[in-house]
Amino acid sequence: MATLTNSFEGGTAGDTITTGNSGGSSGDAWTLTGDTAGGSCTYSATGPSHGSRCMAVTLGATGGAVRRGWSVNAADSTTSQWLRLYVDPGSVSGTTSPARGMNVGSGAQRWRLQVTAAGVVSLHNNTNGAVWSSTALSAGQQWRVEVMVGGTTSSTGRVWVYAGDATTPSQDSGDLSAVNFGGPTREIWYGQTNSAANIALRLDEVGWSDTAPLGPATSPTTSGALAASLPPLSVAAAGSARSSGATTVLLPGLSAALTGAARAPGAASVSLPAASVALVGGASSAGVLAAGLPAVSVWAVGSARAAGLVAADLLPMVAAIAGRSADTGPAKAQSASDVAGRRRSAAVVSAGHASRSEVTRG
Repeated sequence: MATLTNSFEGGTAGDTITTGNSGGSSGDAWTLTGDTAGGSCTYSATGPSHGSRCMAVTLGATGGAVRRGWSVNAADSTTSQWLRLYVDPGSVSGTTSPARGMNVGSGAQRWRLQVTAAGVVSLHNNTNGAVWSSTALSAGQQWRVEVMVGGTTSSTGRVWVYAGDATTPSQDSGDLSAVNFGGPTREIWYGQTNSAANIALRLDEVGWSDTAPLGPATSPTTSGALAASLPPLSVAAAGSARSSGATTVLLPGLSAALTGAARAPGAASVSLPAASVALVGGASSAGVLAAGLPAVSVWAVGSARAAGLVAADLLPMVAAIAGRSADTGPAKAQSASDVAGRRRSAAVVSAGHASRSEVTRG
């Protein structure tokens, strides 16, 4: 059981697609080629469905085929096979056959997919009779066409047409019963796969499988430095932070929320879910601590002395400080502290020409 795909991403725009340059980052290298004089099958930077490259096929007045393919199904199994391609009808000139199944040596057709410039997709059996046709697909839109084919003269086939990477088909043939596929498919071809003249088309993200339908292609991954565009970071602190020199500030727990999108150079876009970081404990920064702080309340109970003149007993004092602090010198805030030891009280009485001072030691 196998699956083969090619995205054309590893090629250089304008170069002919060959068996030698079609592997690597493009996917599975082609094992079969077939070109008519005057025709071309090249990598193109115009009109890819994903990434930056696709296959461009042209044929002039000289009729023939221009195609690339894989040898498949070495076991000659008659079970179902699936294929996929992306096409924009706006890139199509004439009546094209972008995919075709053949026997070994391409001596006999098993089936053929046809796409016209009007955007009509049709599946044909081994005698080239149409077994299903779509309604016209709009130009300027990438359409994903997926096909199931059998390997006998009376097998089930099916065609699904999706808008780009959608998971619900825009058109579905339903099971096509008793289709004459002539026998097992042994070669799968893409491009202009039968003889024709004056045609052009572009294809992308082609694939084949004998396992299951391929589904949507995935966008290529671009490696390199990550450049991120992020919303503001909010921080709420909790723990202890100390700035060199003096200030000690008790803070609530630290949390950071990060959400947004990051883009890698080239194309890939990455969406980041919300992330949170919790920091509890002590953080020390050398230098000056500048912090956006919530309201801070300080209570002082005891005695305060004014140097040189007056020492007075005070009632409890409440001071509120809120805003942004940047402390560089010695400073300490204490709450609910009791002052014990020496106590001085002084009173100054002045009446007329007389004055008296008294100092009491306890």
